[in-house]
Amino acid sequence: MKKSSGLTLIEILVSATIIMVIAGLSLAAYADFNNRQILNSTADELKNNLRQVRGWAMAGRKLSGCTGDLVGYQVSFSPPFSFQYQVEAVCPNAVPVNTFSYSDKVVINSGQSPFLFQALTGETGADSFAITLSLGSRSKVLNINSNGEIN
Repeated sequence: MKKSSGLTLIEILVSATIIMVIAGLSLAAYADFNNRQILNSTADELKNNLRQVRGWAMAGRKLSGCTGDLVGYQVSFSPPFSFQYQVEAVCPNAVPVNTFSYSDKVVINSGQSPFLFQALTGETGADSFAITLSLGSRSKVLNINSNGEIN
């Protein structure tokens, strides 16, 4: 009897199944990694922007459109699924400073919106509250203390 040097159909099917299982697991792990990176990036960007706004308030940075004394800087989150938040200087009229956008995959729930960083102190004038960012089953919480510190 002559030996064949090829692979049998069973060997090919087993090899293909193993490759598909490994590829499926890799794809799921990549999607989870990607979602985690989007959530972390959005949270870091929000934290940095809020710290910058608080810094403007503490420095008493008054914009040219302000009439009267600077009260502070107000941050307000748009209605759900608009994926934006606005910063305005309050003096006592509201002067738009900037509108920030974030990923449409992330949902932000603010414990208090709008909130104000008071001029010269940076305090919020309210009890501590949390801003929760969610993406799928993952979430990240930013805490804002009454003195305006962001953790």
